Amino acid sequence: MRRDRLPQHMAASSLTLPVACVLCGGAWLAMHSCALRSGSWPAICLVALPLALAFGCMLVLGRTEANQGLVRRRTCLSAVAWAAMATATTPLHAHWQPWACTLAMLCAYALLMSAYDQRQPVGSVTTAWLMLSLGSLASPITVWLGVAYLFHMGFYLNTLTLRTFFAAVVGLALPYWLWMGWSLWVEDFSPLLAHLAQTTHVAPPTRADVAALPHGLVATAAATVMMGLVCAVQYLRTAFDDKIRVRVLRYMIVMQQLLLSAALVLLPAHVMVVLPLLMANTALLAGHHFTLVRGRAALAFFVSCGVVWLSLAVFNTLYP
Repeated sequence: MRRDRLPQHMAASSLTLPVACVLCGGAWLAMHSCALRSGSWPAICLVALPLALAFGCMLVLGRTEANQGLVRRRTCLSAVAWAAMATATTPLHAHWQPWACTLAMLCAYALLMSAYDQRQPVGSVTTAWLMLSLGSLASPITVWLGVAYLFHMGFYLNTLTLRTFFAAVVGLALPYWLWMGWSLWVEDFSPLLAHLAQTTHVAPPTRADVAALPHGLVATAAATVMMGLVCAVQYLRTAFDDKIRVRVLRYMIVMQQLLLSAALVLLPAHVMVVLPLLMANTALLAGHHFTLVRGRAALAFFVSCGVVWLSLAVFNTLYP
């Protein structure tokens, strides 16, 4: 019984998530140290050890049968998974735009989900689309997430009406309307027009686009797609064990996973933006999967994911 006290305490503690995030932050800083480029084993351990401890926290959160806090453990596990995956993707560390778009997508997620079965969802819908619009200021291509959001509102959330549609249009147009006012004040519309032109810059993939991608980034994208696919298939097999509300929201996340995976394959030129979005969505599915699925196969899958992401972290650091 004494052996189980530490895992039980970690699973029920509110400090597990901050500690895991600090470990990922330490690995993030170690990746960009000058000594790491030499490829020495002590330098590699500076990256691998904190991430391994973070995955250990994930294992405790997911595998320990705590007496309470199932929802909290599932949420914490998703957050730690996203932090670990983001830490391992070194080529994206120098760019702030993908992370701004990811944060905007997650905020829009939360607002759209809160609008489910609301009697007056206009406020939540407007704010959700405002978050999407703010994210599109960092990367114009993310404005196409609005098509997926309309599908989710109409098919899963039952919130798509004429009022909510116009609320979405207002939320989406508000930042650009303010930008247009500023452009009118300075009498220069060229930055706004150039930004709007980039929203339509969607071309079919070519060999040159794929060949230009770093090998580590391609491997990270493949690992993210496969991890998300396994978690999505497993959830679809056991979805009816959940309550209706949870099942509807999880179906929405699974559909978003499929759309983002398709976008990652069809738009390799925009992988720097699409991959962080897919990683955040995959972390939501992984948190649910690792918390609820039991058995040797589930444990083997978790260990395999940990080994793969640790390997990707070292590879992306040594060969950016």
